[in-house]
Amino acid sequence: MTPRQKTFLVTLTACAAMVAAVLFLTNQFSPPGPPRQAATSADAVPQKPVDADKSAVRAQPKVARAGEPTLLADNEAQQRRPGGTQAGNAKRQSTAPEVGVIMASAQPHQASVTGYGEVQPLFNLSLTAQVSGQIQALSDNFLTGRFVQKGEVIAQLDDTDYVQAVAIAKAGVEEAIVALEEERLQGDQAADEWRRSGLTGEPASALVLRAPQLAAATANLEQAQATLASARRDLQYTQITAPFDAVVVSRDIQPGSFVQTGSPIATLYSTHTAQVAVALSAQQWQSLPGVDTLADSPWTATLNDMQHSATWQGSIHRVEQTLASDTRQRSVIITLAQPLSQASPLYFGTYVEATIAGKTWPQVWRIPATAISQQQEVWYVKPDNTLAKFSPTVLFQRGDAAYIQPLENLSEGQSSAAHSAPTGLRIVARPLNNYLPNMRVTPVEESVNGN
Repeated sequence: MTPRQKTFLVTLTACAAMVAAVLFLTNQFSPPGPPRQAATSADAVPQKPVDADKSAVRAQPKVARAGEPTLLADNEAQQRRPGGTQAGNAKRQSTAPEVGVIMASAQPHQASVTGYGEVQPLFNLSLTAQVSGQIQALSDNFLTGRFVQKGEVIAQLDDTDYVQAVAIAKAGVEEAIVALEEERLQGDQAADEWRRSGLTGEPASALVLRAPQLAAATANLEQAQATLASARRDLQYTQITAPFDAVVVSRDIQPGSFVQTGSPIATLYSTHTAQVAVALSAQQWQSLPGVDTLADSPWTATLNDMQHSATWQGSIHRVEQTLASDTRQRSVIITLAQPLSQASPLYFGTYVEATIAGKTWPQVWRIPATAISQQQEVWYVKPDNTLAKFSPTVLFQRGDAAYIQPLENLSEGQSSAAHSAPTGLRIVARPLNNYLPNMRVTPVEESVNGN
């Protein structure tokens, strides 16, 4: 093939490709509609008016071609636009999440304060020996867990040396009495001799009338009497007695053991009174009456063990006037008479829960304790079914309920929401962490049990 023929063949191929491309583009972008057919005179169909054809075209739903966005239906577009149809609003309302709410209304409630403490005896004594000696005998009741009465001898020391000391002291007293009487007699004789001498005035020295000698004899008698009293006291200390009604917690001596002055003998707990120190915060003290009322009147307190299997009734005995250095709290002291003689004995060392009746608050909201979120906030539902929140002032708690102050100083939007609710504020019972202000919800009212 000659070069000229090759050039002609390439040109012809390019023209054919261009024609094919033009035909493809023409078919691709031609208007939709049925293919036109040539009408003959025999089967010609009457043409519709132009207005009718346009109406029919509008009535037909538009079919999206490939590459064109699908248009929404007129009713869906109407629902998406602001101020849509009532059906659209109902649809949006049905999609709002449901939240459980309780109606909070201001009512009078009596506060109660709960604290914890350990039962301790009123007197906790570490008994020690007052004199030295060997233990000769022990009481049968001088065993751990046994009860001893006030004045009961629980241990006896060897008293031989102390009996001898008492005898010596008695002899010293008698000698001092004799010396004093002799000195008085000599003083009377000296005064008589001074009068018979015919001298006037007072002697130049008090020794003439033996006044200093008489004073010395009197002092010696007093010293001898004091020595006798000390010896008798030491002899009495050889009998170790219980200073009050007590239970023996520990015993540190055995028969035959030798004790020195100050050696430990036993640990005794008084049994007539038990006390519990309950530390309270400043907020809890606000729910109680004044200190004078608590201390002067028989203000009762209920004690429960941690399993709530036993209950005891005590009373407030006194109030501490200092703050603990570690907790910065002040304690109230609750006492209970004869703790070990109760129907359910209250043993020393028991950890108890103390509930103290407080003063009555005239207007308080009672809400579930679960209504207070981890951020210490309370969520509520406004009349337009949107959420709002506030930081509560918790007055006291009892069981699963928290008692808070009613809302008073709110912002303008919250205030209108709070006062427009006729029966109280709709508090969210169990708020979630993903709640946002003005979030739309569907409230579902729940009931609250208890007082």
